[in-house]
Amino acid sequence: MFISLYDLHELCMDRDMFVAHQCAQLIRQLSIYLSELCAHLSRLGNCEACDLLRVADWCVDRSAMAICENRPEPAVRCLPHIGDFVADRLLGAGAFGSVYKGRYIPANMVCTLKIVSTTCFGAVEHATADRVVASVIDHPFIVSYFCVFSVDEKCTITVMEYIKAVDLQKVVDRAQSLRVKQSRIIFAQLMAAVVHMHFCGLIHRDIKGSNALLAFSGRVKLIDFDTNKVCVGHFATRHILSYFRRTAVEINDMEIAGTPPYMAPEVHCRKAYGRAMDWWSLGVTLYKLMIGRVPFRGQTEVVLKNQICNEEVRFPKFKTTREHIVRPAINMISGLLKKRAVDRLGSSQYNDIINAPFLANMDWAWLHTADTLMRLPAFGEVMYEAAKGRDGRDYPDRLTDSFIMRLSPEASPDTKSKPLPRIQDLRDKKGGHQPLFTFMSAMFREVMRTGIPIQAASQAPLFKNIQRFAHSNVLDSSSTKSLENPLQAERLDIAVPKGRNHKVGARVDATLSEDGRVYYVITKIPTNDPTVHSGLAEGDVVLAINGISTIDASRSDIETLLAAPGMDEVVVSVLSSATMRLCSSRIDLRQVFAHSKPAEVIIPSGMGNDMITVRVGAYYDPSLRGFVKINVVLFVNCKLGCNLYAGDVLLSLNGMPMTGVPVDEVGAKLNDAGQQRVLNILPMSCLRTERPLFDRLLRAYDAYYQSLYEDEGPELRSCVEKDQSDEDDM
Repeated sequence: MFISLYDLHELCMDRDMFVAHQCAQLIRQLSIYLSELCAHLSRLGNCEACDLLRVADWCVDRSAMAICENRPEPAVRCLPHIGDFVADRLLGAGAFGSVYKGRYIPANMVCTLKIVSTTCFGAVEHATADRVVASVIDHPFIVSYFCVFSVDEKCTITVMEYIKAVDLQKVVDRAQSLRVKQSRIIFAQLMAAVVHMHFCGLIHRDIKGSNALLAFSGRVKLIDFDTNKVCVGHFATRHILSYFRRTAVEINDMEIAGTPPYMAPEVHCRKAYGRAMDWWSLGVTLYKLMIGRVPFRGQTEVVLKNQICNEEVRFPKFKTTREHIVRPAINMISGLLKKRAVDRLGSSQYNDIINAPFLANMDWAWLHTADTLMRLPAFGEVMYEAAKGRDGRDYPDRLTDSFIMRLSPEASPDTKSKPLPRIQDLRDKKGGHQPLFTFMSAMFREVMRTGIPIQAASQAPLFKNIQRFAHSNVLDSSSTKSLENPLQAERLDIAVPKGRNHKVGARVDATLSEDGRVYYVITKIPTNDPTVHSGLAEGDVVLAINGISTIDASRSDIETLLAAPGMDEVVVSVLSSATMRLCSSRIDLRQVFAHSKPAEVIIPSGMGNDMITVRVGAYYDPSLRGFVKINVVLFVNCKLGCNLYAGDVLLSLNGMPMTGVPVDEVGAKLNDAGQQRVLNILPMSCLRTERPLFDRLLRAYDAYYQSLYEDEGPELRSCVEKDQSDEDDM
């Protein structure tokens, strides 16, 4: 999962640094919740762990640095003025607005202008549909968006690339039907566009011929995303099985979106649907391309719904000589028009469509790079009919390629006669633009800055390269496997819940480290406080709170950070090497203790009255197949100053072993200032300068950053396997 989020961050870095920074912060928040669990799972699985926190920190730092180095103006502050555009001609109009061929005057750049009234949208998600698509989509078979912004007349302006193309539906109607080869080329382009949308987390929901533009070269561009729906995306380069399992059923909002003859049965019946609804629509579109009509027709919506939900698709009879040519297309259509979404072609693997016999011989590289894919006589006829008589000129009866290429599409006279909003009547929005309803591409930002028009053609690949097992390069870097800074390698972030008007219930007290710095230790967590369930433990040494260092901080600063008014969660960074935490997180503590040399500490009489707190810790010893209790120094007052530190393990006091002695009695003896106390300890405190190091990936090192033992992985693995086999015997 984390690999895919890292890849998503990389994608955001290429497109928008601000979005990348927000993504990095979300990744870091998620890593706080998962890092400790992942470390334990990796250790039990005897595989190398990934330092999620370090990767997340790297993402945050990288995106923050990129913003500082190249901070562009936010889109809402560098939008073009409506007066910068002029409309040359009306291209068309529909239920969602009108479309013009226009120019961006400062750069003299031809573009497409779409004007949509905000009253057409019933919900915010519909009003922002174009912005969502524009922000995540980059594909050669999907129209490119430049910017989207609002104007005062309750309209939104969408600036897109201009394509000299015509409605695919009109071309098919003019030709009545297309040849199998022509249908294959068009279908392959639409299929590649739909796959890209799905991987980017979008369902189109209204795929049909009239929502695709066909250019003279045979190129197809998918358009009209007003009805799209956000779904689960596939941003990883490795194969995520759970993504494809949800192709058939993912959303259950009972919405009906699309054009009835192209809508899937589950949509007509208001059942849960998923990305498979687009495959149904694509199957209907392919049928329309080849046969010249839709497979299901009815005089009323009730009749149409009944046919779509209950009747099987029927095909006309083909000549015997064409059977072997048409059969792959028929099989493709039949697979896409399965009534049950889970049975539909593409519902389990998208490769089932790509590798089907109908597309098996498709040269995808040629489809991506060729200047001309095919010639359709019907294209020139449709373009000619739209242009003939438009400006009073005489047009030749014979259509040549050079003549057709000079023609431009234009709306019919009936469409022009409708009362439609005009660019010259619109005015700039007063006040600030809302970021949610605004989009500005890096491409158009550069056009505004330089005044140089650029090509809008996308150079993105047709398909994401998804492998069965793929790894991100960041996981192979030494940054996740080395100990450059012990405190950073041992830093463990814990999300601690609290009330918005309350502070974290844990009690913290100041203690000294061996180098004389002040650290704060968690000394008490009330049993009725939410902190109990957060993972924070008594004995934890605090490094930071909400990213602010607590080392050498004052008591008042600590209280303010723990209060965090208005927040319902506080992120507390602690050391993973605190002894009490080691007891609960490691099963090799016996080996760790074996590498530690005991030390003697003398506390003179007259010192230490109520200055030392002891707690009982228990670690699991695989050789004993049970827990071993130890006395851990939880807290040492800053005034004591006798080479005893929080986290040291108490072995004996005045020559008497402390094993089995009640902790209250041990504490009383330690704090008895009336006599000298000679302590035999294991110097395990994480506040010492020379000590074993335990990073948050559960690895142990000596003071020279060398692994304490080479064979800890196999030994731990054998212990786990042995325990499991014993449990099976029981």
